[in-house]
Amino acid sequence: MLTFDRGVTIKCGTSQPWLVLHPAARFPTRHSHGKVEPNPRFNRWEVLQSQTMLATAGTFSRPRRRFLIPATAAVQMETQEVPIDPYLLGVLLGDGCLRNGTTSISTSDHEIVDAVAAAVPSDVEVRYLGRYGYGLVVAGGKAHGQGGGFAGRGNPLTNLLRGLGVHGLLSGDKFVPEQYLFNSPAVRLAVMQGLLDTDGGVAPTQGAIEFSSTSPHLTSAVEYLVASFGGKSATHKRITRFTDKHGQKRDGAESFRIRIRLPQVVPFRLSRKVERLVRPVSTCDERVLWSMEEAGAADCTAIEIDSASHTILVDRGVVAHDCTIPLDRPDVLGTQLVSVAMRAAA
Repeated sequence: MLTFDRGVTIKCGTSQPWLVLHPAARFPTRHSHGKVEPNPRFNRWEVLQSQTMLATAGTFSRPRRRFLIPATAAVQMETQEVPIDPYLLGVLLGDGCLRNGTTSISTSDHEIVDAVAAAVPSDVEVRYLGRYGYGLVVAGGKAHGQGGGFAGRGNPLTNLLRGLGVHGLLSGDKFVPEQYLFNSPAVRLAVMQGLLDTDGGVAPTQGAIEFSSTSPHLTSAVEYLVASFGGKSATHKRITRFTDKHGQKRDGAESFRIRIRLPQVVPFRLSRKVERLVRPVSTCDERVLWSMEEAGAADCTAIEIDSASHTILVDRGVVAHDCTIPLDRPDVLGTQLVSVAMRAAA
């Protein structure tokens, strides 16, 4: 069993090939006979089997003895038509109330309000409800009821949300419909930006990206979306606490927090969050192999793909090599068959 940074584990056979950066090739200089000299192996990738890596680095390797696995480029998938603008859907899943006849959002960011107004269907408009509430109501209609919008089945946006199966859900039950997850990079990025503009954030000092949710389904979706753009994530969960009307502390819902490293794309549209982004300086963009341990015996499936790169994506976007071993590192990591591999691993 191979364990990578961020706690990602992969089970494979001892003869499984991997495209790796050898520990001796990770640094531009080396020490030889008391001198510092250029490293002739620097940044030279090679294909090695798991058993060779284990013999080189050991079970639990020290930081400078760890192998690197390359990060994937953005996963390419076929474009599918979607009924609701992907950014709008991300915002609604993050800060939307989807349980009443009228869909509404709660936000203090006018940028989000303007983006939502530009993305709703032409017969729907954004109406201010007071404080931080905005209803997405039928354009030109007379509002009524607590939500300040139309109840019933006349609202076309509400009907589209029902068709996707997300209307009427509580926060902990929300999910990203499958046609938005297995779609083009543009669609996937827009959904992720909507989710992170609402339920994500950037630390004011180090620029760390985080996403928080009480929904395990949204949490898994964000992990998947980050991996599909070559990013890395680590998720921590906790039980929230609240004070009831009698002043007693009680356990609340389970909450999930994802820490994200995503250097290839900008996961926000909200300008105040984009401005906080900084290039991470700790660790690296590639996957770092932390340890290799025996995990027992089991049947394994050998895979060979018709691609010049001979690489596929497995769980959490980890780049694995198929069972053919080329002599040189491929110039471009294969991403055409990646959607199949990630879909099977999701």
